[in-house]
Amino acid sequence: MIKGYDLRLGPDRDLVLGDDGVAETVTGAEMVAQDVRERCYILAGSLPWDRAAGTGVVRALNARVDDGYVAAELMRAARQDARVRYDSVFARRRGDEYELTFETIDGDPGVIDV
Repeated sequence: MIKGYDLRLGPDRDLVLGDDGVAETVTGAEMVAQDVRERCYILAGSLPWDRAAGTGVVRALNARVDDGYVAAELMRAARQDARVRYDSVFARRRGDEYELTFETIDGDPGVIDV
């Protein structure tokens, strides 16, 4: 299992609080999926301290380019994460969204809807 944990983010990318008011956490493949999803929202080259961070996913979605290009950008975002098995990444369009599937290096499946 992938070690570590992160704060859970909801669909609006805000922290998710439990009924007791404490922030929820994620771990394992769900944590990796959340990290990759967040990476998709960072514009490539927009962070001055890390020009390699980010992807072209947001620009591709806004430019209404070919579905294959968007899928390729999503797969590139997932493959940047060392916790993702490179050859397990697959993206496709499903209705109005794109689905990205992958396996962690431990073999746990992950799914992201963008």
